Amino acid sequence: MKAAKLNRKMGALYLAETANFIKITKLCTYVQLTGSAKILTYQAGSGKSVALRYYAEHNERAYYMQIEPHYTQKVFLRKFCEVLGLPIASSSAEMIDSIISFLSKEAQAIVIFDEFDKILDKKNVFSIFKTLYDHLSGSCGFVICGTEFLEKDIFKRVQAFKMGYTELFSRCGREFVYLSAVSKQDVEAICRVNGINSESIIQEMFVQTSNGDLRLLENLITKANMLVREKVKKAVGE
Repeated sequence: MKAAKLNRKMGALYLAETANFIKITKLCTYVQLTGSAKILTYQAGSGKSVALRYYAEHNERAYYMQIEPHYTQKVFLRKFCEVLGLPIASSSAEMIDSIISFLSKEAQAIVIFDEFDKILDKKNVFSIFKTLYDHLSGSCGFVICGTEFLEKDIFKRVQAFKMGYTELFSRCGREFVYLSAVSKQDVEAICRVNGINSESIIQEMFVQTSNGDLRLLENLITKANMLVREKVKKAVGE
C-alpha cells in the first residue's frame, strides 16, 4: 500500500492512498471522462467524503456538493449555484436553466452529490438530478454518494415501483458501486503518513477501528500525536 503524503490535509490528517481512495479516484475519473452517472454507497466513516472532496479540489471542472436533510428544492438549487459560482435567481426554473447552461459549456465536467440519501424522501429535490442528467448526459458526469441506506432506500422504492426512483436507478446504470472494508494496510498507510510508525501502536489502532470507521482512526492518531508532543515538551523542559 502506497503511503506517500498527498501534500494536503483533509481535516486533521494527511491523506494516504488507501484502496478505497484509489477506487473513488478511478471512479470519478471514469465518470468525468465518459459523462456517465454512478451511485457510490458504503457505510459511514469509510472515507468516501474525504476522497470525493479531495478529487473535486484537485481536478478542473469538478464540483462537490454536500447535501443536508433540511434542503428544499429552492435551497438545494441555491447551494448548487453557490458551488458552481453562479448568481442566485429568484425562481427554481431560472436556477435550473442557469445550471444546465453553465455545465453544458464545461467540457467534461463532473458533479458530486454527497449524502444524497438525506433527500430521497423529497421527490421534488432528488428529481433535479433527473433533469440535469437528461440535459447533460455524455457531457457532464455525476456521482451520487451516500451510506448503505442509500442503496436500501433506492432498491426498496424501485421494487415498489415508486415513480421517480426507477428513473434515478436507470440513469445510474442500474448498479451500485461499493467500497471495501478498511484493511490493515490501509490503517498502516494512514498512520505512517501522519507520523505513527510503531508497529504495536498501528496494530492496536487497527484493532480499535475494526469496524472500518476512519473517523475513529483520525481521533486515535490525533490523540497519539498530541501525547508525543507533550512528552517532547517535558523532555526539553518546556
